[in-house]
Amino acid sequence: MSKKILVVGASGYIASRLIPVLLEEGHSVRCLARDPRKLARRAWIDQVEVVQADVTRKESLPPALDGCEVIYYLVHNMSAGKEYDRLDQISAKNLGSTAAEAGVGKIIYLGGLADREDEKLAPHLYSRLETGDILRESGIPVIEFRSGIIIGSGSVSFEMIRALADQFPFLVGPLWLRHKTQPAATSDVVARLVDALDIRDGVSLTTDLGSDEVFTYIQIMLEYARLSGKKRLSLLLPFIPPQLMAYLISMLTPVSYAYALPLVQGLKNDSLVQYPLPAEHFPRASYLSYRQGLELAMAETTPQGSGKPWQDSGRAAAMGLYSGLAVDYKLFPRSAAPSAVRLAEDWEEEWLGKGWKELNQSQMDDFYLGEYDHQELGKLWLEVKSITLDDEPIWERTICLRPAGVSGYLVYYLYRWLQRFRQDKSQQLF
Repeated sequence: MSKKILVVGASGYIASRLIPVLLEEGHSVRCLARDPRKLARRAWIDQVEVVQADVTRKESLPPALDGCEVIYYLVHNMSAGKEYDRLDQISAKNLGSTAAEAGVGKIIYLGGLADREDEKLAPHLYSRLETGDILRESGIPVIEFRSGIIIGSGSVSFEMIRALADQFPFLVGPLWLRHKTQPAATSDVVARLVDALDIRDGVSLTTDLGSDEVFTYIQIMLEYARLSGKKRLSLLLPFIPPQLMAYLISMLTPVSYAYALPLVQGLKNDSLVQYPLPAEHFPRASYLSYRQGLELAMAETTPQGSGKPWQDSGRAAAMGLYSGLAVDYKLFPRSAAPSAVRLAEDWEEEWLGKGWKELNQSQMDDFYLGEYDHQELGKLWLEVKSITLDDEPIWERTICLRPAGVSGYLVYYLYRWLQRFRQDKSQQLF
């Protein structure tokens, strides 16, 4: 039966995978976003309703919740910095009380996998548990899923693993990387979130998501490296402060320091399943193995499979690491080149260099796509196409490198450094 669903945190990673599935199943989806521009380029944007609101401001919420039967609560505030836990409390209280006033029938919440009895529980994991408690105080039935590391291209936890294992032949880390976890593939997490819609009215429950396999955090990294064909050694040492590890992560991965620090602190705790999925409500549920989840994530590491998060900012240019890709994205006026092919050729002649093998090429006056492979550096996609933004025709150029390993990342960092000294920004590689 079709339901009217509100997705809170619609610009996030899990929401980007969940919303297309909800639409395929015929549900009516409304997206709550603080900045609707982050959703403007999503492939499904014309199939949803978007409402601008902020869960930290209760007065903004009633229009977003009006008429909704089910809420997916996929929000956290870690990127806000030191006060993220206080904002988590405020957000959950605002959403819960407003949902009760609006007559919402069910809240489905994705939280963190943690042991409530652990006296040394990391602050961000405690905040995830506290958020579930606050939502239940609203009196609305809450289906709380608790998940640890989510394996999928674009997942923050997975991108940290990938970037570090790809860039360092010798993985040096703190002793607490010996703590244990049970990862879950993105597809399994999304499937359980969708399954929760069919749980009968009035039921509240808390259940954990994670495959049957138990790994230490360092084993998670080493297994990823092995499957991707990289030889990696590890050395775990005492007295490595979380702040140092978070700083290195912020420099070498897509994850900001404010986000990385609480995640790193969470690695000091085991993240194990305590409350398996109840067969009564999930009779057909199963999990992919960690290896299968990795294979899916790696297969998704293409410009199309990534969901193109570099477009979310709404800016005319973006440069950085996104979902396993090093990306240079830029918009040009149509006067910059007479055709997509010409704009592509300008870039190729100056930057492609030697050693690249052309795998595929498609071209028209208003579209160009080239795929290239390099034995040492990785795979590269160059796409130029004509689009219309704000009623103006422009060129959109996207260059994506999937680094093969250390060499590919070195090229990425080199070009990022060199571009600072270039006056002509139109020819940036990254």
